[in-house]
Formats: sequence, C-alpha cells, structure tokens
Amino acid sequence: MDIYELYEEHYLILVDYYSKYLEVMSLSKNLTSKNIIDKLKSIFARHGVPNIVICDSGTQLISQEIISFTHKWNFEIKPSSPHNQQCNGMAERTIGTIKKLLKKTIDDKEDIHLALLAYRNTPVYNSYTPSQILMSRILRDNMPRTKEQLTPQLINKERYHLKLKEARDKQKFYYDRHTTNRPEFEIKEKIYYPEKPGSI
Repeated sequence: MDIYELYEEHYLILVDYYSKYLEVMSLSKNLTSKNIIDKLKSIFARHGVPNIVICDSGTQLISQEIISFTHKWNFEIKPSSPHNQQCNGMAERTIGTIKKLLKKTIDDKEDIHLALLAYRNTPVYNSYTPSQILMSRILRDNMPRTKEQLTPQLINKERYHLKLKEARDKQKFYYDRHTTNRPEFEIKEKIYYPEKPGSI
C-alpha cells in the first residue's frame, strides 16, 4: 500500500503481492486516516481482507486510528523500513510502474479507468494477467474478445509459480551484481555507528 501525490492530487495505491492486481483510489486532498480507512473498507469488501498489508511509515498509514481498524478487521499492517525499501522490491517495482501509468494517463488526458483495466488484463511474468490470477478470468474491456477468452478458467498454478520464481531469481541476480562481500577484519576496539544513516 502506498500514497502517491501527482499534480496536487493524492492517490491510494494497493497491489496484491501474489497476483499484482491493483486498486487505485483518489483521496482528493483528504489525507486523514478516516478517509483512508473508508477507501480500504471499500476495497476489502470487494476482494476480502488481506492477512498482511505492507506500507511505508507515513503518519496516516500507522496512526492509532489505522491500528484500531486493523484489530477490528483482523489483519496486520507492517511498515517497511524507510532505509531498506528493497526488502519489498517486487511490490515496490509494481507500485513504481503504476505511478508511471497514472502520470502518463493524466498527461495524455486519457481515461484512467481504461488504463487500469488494460493493466489488469496484461500478463505478468509472461504467464497470466492479474485478473486471471485473482479471478480466474480475463476482464471484458474495449478490445475485441472471443467468448472462449472471456470464459472463466482456473490458472495452472505450477506454471505461474515457476514464472514467479524465475522473476525473483532474475531480480536477485541483477541486484547481486552491484553488491560486494565485505572484507573480514579483526575487531580490536569498539566500533561506533549511527542507528540511522546520516544521523551523525
């Protein structure tokens, strides 16, 4: 879950980690916890209550009002570390893609809802679309579709899990290329370090 500001408008973005299915809701300029909770209730009523929601440490997303909501609706909210965003890399990348989609759609004065529908019907990891993974069907859009394409059909979980693993392995490979092992050294005296980067 993330809040994105674009052209003085705020959007609540939620991405299902498994299927990459997304929900985007306008918050207007109302960033209160109550407004965010109302939007979450609407989304959860459509898709069900998640077990865990990962978000950043924004004040509105970890307020006491939000915490009370998580207890009442029986789910857990986990703020990610502001200095370690790559710990949730795949979701972060999907949210980044959605932000670019929103900006391009608004800049080109296109219909944002048609853009979101197209995204939900676009295959992920060269396998299935988010709507197929989540709902076992392709959503009818403004593209020509046959009856067979629109007929609900269960996905091949083994195939999708294989594609998912390949994508994760590929992401890890490219990330590891820019990392190096720290040299071993013998500690002879106390070492002091800041708890947060830049705090000293």
